[in-house]
Amino acid sequence: MPTLDQLRSNRNVLFWTLHAAGWAAYAISQYFGALLYEQSTSYQQVIAIAAVAFAIVVVRAFRRPAPAPAPIPAAARTEPGAVVEATGGRVERFKSSREDVRVEYEQQLTYANGSTKLKGVTITTDERGGGRTFTVKSKEGQVGENNAAMTLTGDVRLASSDGVAVRTEHATFAVRGAQASGVLDELVVATTTEAADDAIVAECAAIGVACHRGPVDDVLARFLGVLDQHESDIMMRFTADNPLIDPAIISRAHRVFVASGADYLSTSLAHTLPRGLDVEMVRTPVLRQIDALATEHHRVHVTSYIYTHADDFDVIGLTLQPDLSHLRLTLDTEDDWKLIEAIVDHFGDEPVELKTLAAWLADRPDLTELNAHVLQKALVQA
Repeated sequence: MPTLDQLRSNRNVLFWTLHAAGWAAYAISQYFGALLYEQSTSYQQVIAIAAVAFAIVVVRAFRRPAPAPAPIPAAARTEPGAVVEATGGRVERFKSSREDVRVEYEQQLTYANGSTKLKGVTITTDERGGGRTFTVKSKEGQVGENNAAMTLTGDVRLASSDGVAVRTEHATFAVRGAQASGVLDELVVATTTEAADDAIVAECAAIGVACHRGPVDDVLARFLGVLDQHESDIMMRFTADNPLIDPAIISRAHRVFVASGADYLSTSLAHTLPRGLDVEMVRTPVLRQIDALATEHHRVHVTSYIYTHADDFDVIGLTLQPDLSHLRLTLDTEDDWKLIEAIVDHFGDEPVELKTLAAWLADRPDLTELNAHVLQKALVQA
C-alpha cells in the first residue's frame, strides 16, 4: 500500500483515499466473516454496509470544506412603496420609421397597483412638418394607463429649438377660471391627435377634465366631435392661449346670452376687454349648421363664419366698461409669456378678477410694456 506521504503528495488524493478505504473494508469483512461464518447472511450484509460507511467517513475527512460565499448586500430602497426600482432609462416611439417622441428618465418606480412614476424626466419631440424641436423637463412624471400618457409635475420646463422657454410648477391648463364661473355643466379640452399633445391628454386625466382629440387644422370639426360625445344646448369656447380668463365675466356673458335667446354672443366684436379675456358662446344647432358653410380659415377659428355673416344669424356683441383694450393678456409670443409669468408669480395659479388685475398693472408699466409692441394677426392670418 502507498505510504501516507505518498497519499498527500499525489494529486489524485480522492482515488487513493477510496483505495485505502476499500482495503480497510476488505480486511474488516474478512475478520468478521471468519468469526461469523456460521451466522446468517444478514450479518454479512450489515458488515458490508459498515465497511462502505467507513469508506465514506474517510473520504469526508480528507475533503476540505469550500469557503462560504460572502453575502450580497441588499440594494438600498429609495421608495418603500415601490415593488420595482430601476435607475436610468430611455423609451422611444417611432412613426413611419422616424423617431416621434423620446422619453428619458433618471429613475423608474413601479407600484403594486400597476402605476409607474418616473423621476428626472426629459421628453423630446419634433413639431409637425419637421420645424422646431421641443424639450420638456420635470422632476416627476406619472405614467397613465397603458403607458399612453404622462402627467408632469415639479418645475416643469419647456424649451424649443428656436429659443422660446417657459416654466411652471405644474403643467396644467387654465381650466379653473371656466369652472369657477359656475355656468358650465361640463368642461372638455379639445386637442389634436398629434403626439406633441399627448402631454395635454395626460394633464387632463390628472386634473379630472374630459378630453377629446381631433384634426389639427380643422378645429371646427374637432369641436363638433366634442358635441357628438357630450350633448349640450350651448357651447362656450375658451382658447388655450387665454389662461387669465375671469369667471365673473363668463358668468355675466352667459346670463345675457340665455336671456336674449340669440344664436351667438362674443365680447370681442367691439373690443373693450383686454386681449386674452374674451368670452364667446354659440347654440349647438347653429354650430352644426355652419359645418356645411365654413371653409378655409373659418374652420380654424370655429365661430368666425357666424359673426362675419351676421345678417344670417342673431349675433350679440357684448361690451364691458371701463375700456381696458390697451392691455394684452394673451399668450402668443415669448414677451407675452414674460408678462403672464409675472402675473402668476404675484397672484398665484388661481383666477384673478379683471378689476384687481388691471389695478395692479396700472402701477407696473414696466410689465405692460413687455408686450405692448406685439401686433395681433388678422383673422385670415392667424
